[in-house]
Amino acid sequence: MDERLKILNNIIEIKKDNIPIEIKNIKLEFSCNKYSSKKNSIYHITLNDKHLSKKDTFNIKYKCVTCESIHIVGTTQFLRKINKCSYRCSLCVNKDETKRLNHSYYLSTLDNKDTRNVKETPIQSLSLKEQKEESDKLFDEYDDDFKDNYYSYHLTNEDYNRISKNIISLQNGKYKIEDLEYWSVFKTNNQMLFSSVFYDNKNNLIIKANQPILQCDNCNNNWRAKTLEKYKNCYKILCSLVHYVIRHLKLEQLKIALMI
Repeated sequence: MDERLKILNNIIEIKKDNIPIEIKNIKLEFSCNKYSSKKNSIYHITLNDKHLSKKDTFNIKYKCVTCESIHIVGTTQFLRKINKCSYRCSLCVNKDETKRLNHSYYLSTLDNKDTRNVKETPIQSLSLKEQKEESDKLFDEYDDDFKDNYYSYHLTNEDYNRISKNIISLQNGKYKIEDLEYWSVFKTNNQMLFSSVFYDNKNNLIIKANQPILQCDNCNNNWRAKTLEKYKNCYKILCSLVHYVIRHLKLEQLKIALMI
């Protein structure tokens, strides 16, 4: 039997919001996501005739194929496990005899050196621009529903290009907008999965678009806003004073209309 099927068949329970999901049928499919630009086929899990995607918030309890220990992981982790065919769990990996022997051999080569002061060579991390490329690839694997939901709040590149002429700085004047590059998608390490950020090329920093200073299209007044996303669907960027005047005029017009 394929190792992936063994992993799938070792699912004990699937829950959503701590409520058990009835598993009427579950199977593996090897196909290409029609929305993916890479056109690479991957393994999909079909639960009750519906494809599981990374946006599904299930908790999957399964028994390890090799050591029979019980684990609970999220949908994304389980899909990754299936596609990588990681049939061994973290406990199995740590108990691996070969790994332990290699570590023992490594320690033996240190002779009489004080091993407490020995530091392992750190794994070289990706640069921010490499992380950006990986984020774009990962985001591209999600279906259109996920992308539409994401961009219902975050600015697309087109949205940003439309309002960028009104942006003067970010974080209450700390970062000038001309020094920054907008990235609509960047992977995060929290449950949001992705977020939009600005990249400071000069200082190699990721900047959040907090407290932007904007210029009003009507009166050219500069003011501090809370977020940029508020103006996602605005074709004119208006300050709070102009908004107040407009609301006041509308109320006056309404009062006049009611008196007639």
